[in-house]
Formats: sequence, C-alpha cells, structure tokens
Amino acid sequence: MTNELCDYHIHSNHSFDSEETIENICKKAISKNLSEICITDHFSILNYDPSYKYFDFNKYKNEIDKVKEKYNFPIKRGLEIGEGHLKTKELEKIIESFNLDFIIGSIHNISELTIRKSLKKYGEENTYKKYFKELKKLAENADYDVLGHLDLVQRYAFQEFNHLYNVKDYKNQIEEILSIVIKREKGIEVNTSSLYKNYKNTFPKTSIIKMYHDMGGKVITIGSDAHNSNRVGEGVKEVMEVLNTLGFKKLARFKKRTLIL
Repeated sequence: MTNELCDYHIHSNHSFDSEETIENICKKAISKNLSEICITDHFSILNYDPSYKYFDFNKYKNEIDKVKEKYNFPIKRGLEIGEGHLKTKELEKIIESFNLDFIIGSIHNISELTIRKSLKKYGEENTYKKYFKELKKLAENADYDVLGHLDLVQRYAFQEFNHLYNVKDYKNQIEEILSIVIKREKGIEVNTSSLYKNYKNTFPKTSIIKMYHDMGGKVITIGSDAHNSNRVGEGVKEVMEVLNTLGFKKLARFKKRTLIL
C-alpha cells in the first residue's frame, strides 16, 4: 500500500461539536506528515439534529481557502451528512451548490432518537437491528462517497453494557449493506476514534473490513474523526498497516466528488 497518509474525517469549529480552527488542524496534519486532509463537518437538514442550521458553507470555504494558501497544504472540502437518505431532493440541491470534494454518509439517529437513547429504549439487540436497517436505506438511497463508522453502535453499547457485539449476529444485514456499497461503486471508511479506548476497535471491526475486501470492495478511506487538533491523523499509520495485510492496495482520495485511486 502507498505510504501517503490521509485523514478523511476531521471536524472543525464549523461543526456544532468542535471548537477547533482549520489552521490548527492543518498545522497538526503537517507535523504528522500527512499528505492531505479532508474537513468533514457535520451537516443535516433534519430539525431534530443538533447540526441543523449550524453549518455556514461560505465561512467554511473561505477559511479552508485561506489556510490552504498560507501553508500550501492540500485540504479537501467535505461534509459528514447524517441520515442523508431522508429528504433526498432537498439535499441534492444543497450538495450541488456546495461544490464539495467528498461526503461521508452516516447514521447518528434512529427514528429521531440518538443511538444512545435508542439503546436505552429498545435494548442492545433491537437497536443494532434498527441501526443496520437504517444504514441499508442510507446505502441504497443517499448521496455519499463512503459510509462513515459503519458499526458505530458498538461505541455506545460498550458504554451502556460493557461488552462488544458479535459480527456473526448481524452478518446478513452487514453483507447486504456492503453489497449495496460495492454495487454503487461507493466505499467505506475505517474510523479510528475508538482505537485507543478501552475496547480498542475501529469502526467497523477488522472482520467487517475483511468481509468488504473479500466481497470485492476497493474504495476505502481512513478517518480519525478528530474534533480537536490533537487527534488529527491518530491511528492512520496503524490502520494502513492492517489494510495492507488485508490486501488493499491504496487509500481512496477524492477531488470534486471524483474518486482517485
């Protein structure tokens, strides 16, 4: 696998849940010897999502352009769009106007409930089933380049129940999702945000990444999901080594929504 290190999931102060400047993110990326980064701030047109009406594209674009020029460093414009399979017509017009490089499609809410609240209301097994069902709808119908943190439920389930799920219990649902992604020539990300926490897992688990490769999946990115500059690039090198052992040849990169392999 190429030695180019890319972090394609980073949040700045243009997200509702981050206070970090793009300049600090850029300086950290340079210090970590990353070859390029993509800022993927949260975006939603659903009024129950905390990112609703928070994101200002012009401010976001202007700051990226300013920092790119100052440091002569490649920063791609991206978004992490939650529940992008809902209100697709409205989203289509907005996305077109933004002229983005990259989109992560993610599920953060299930029927207007956060994943954590869903776990408390429906329990672990039902929430996993509901989550993967919703993710399948997103995979089929949303506009995205990669699916973000494919089995994110495990983060909250571990916090609530102190154990990790068995992939075999949801294998059929996961295979359906991966099959759709591959058929649509989209990809998945490997999210490192919990790699160094108690359960030391990426999202998705390595067994799912292998499943994706064995099914013919080729498009894959790595994202730290950093919300502060300290975590930019975290785990990218380690995950690249894992991907190499699984048979992936290159990390996917994007420019103006066009895949570069």
